[in-house]
Amino acid sequence: INLIKEELSLSFKVHTLEQYEFIKSLGYDTIYFENNSSNKVNNKYDLNSKEILVRNYGALYAYKDKDLVLDYSMNVFNYLSCYYHFKNGIKRITPSIELSTKEYISLAENFFNNFKFYPNLEFVAYSTVELMVSKYCPLKVHNQCGKCHQNKYIIKDDYDEFNLYTDKNCYMHLLTSKKLNKIK
Repeated sequence: INLIKEELSLSFKVHTLEQYEFIKSLGYDTIYFENNSSNKVNNKYDLNSKEILVRNYGALYAYKDKDLVLDYSMNVFNYLSCYYHFKNGIKRITPSIELSTKEYISLAENFFNNFKFYPNLEFVAYSTVELMVSKYCPLKVHNQCGKCHQNKYIIKDDYDEFNLYTDKNCYMHLLTSKKLNKIK
């Protein structure tokens, strides 16, 4: 089965305004940023885009009147969960990043074999993976509020380093230091 569509497109998820402006200047339109990406810890977000990247189940309900795209954090692993979401109006799905490329292709093939059309999927090919979003800010606790926008911060454990950044709502985001790269 040939899973290559006649027209492939790229979409991007960015964390900063500079990243957004750079990708937009290259002519790409599907860019997930603060204006069209629900937060993992807050469903009362003022999103002004017609299309929303949904990152939690509460946002599925909160933005049901918009075009919804499921983020990888929704942990879609198989063709049946894809079908359920498409049947309920989801426009595109990004399956779990834990799927290998082979498993991703198998998901699409199983979907086609059972429903006779290919699902509209996105694939995370290269990313700094967000592990957690928290209202708790370690800098604020240590009376360093606002320093997050001036300096780069990391958390280290015995095995790895994790990058921190804080968004405009003062939510702390924990990111992997190693890139997810499925392009190889």
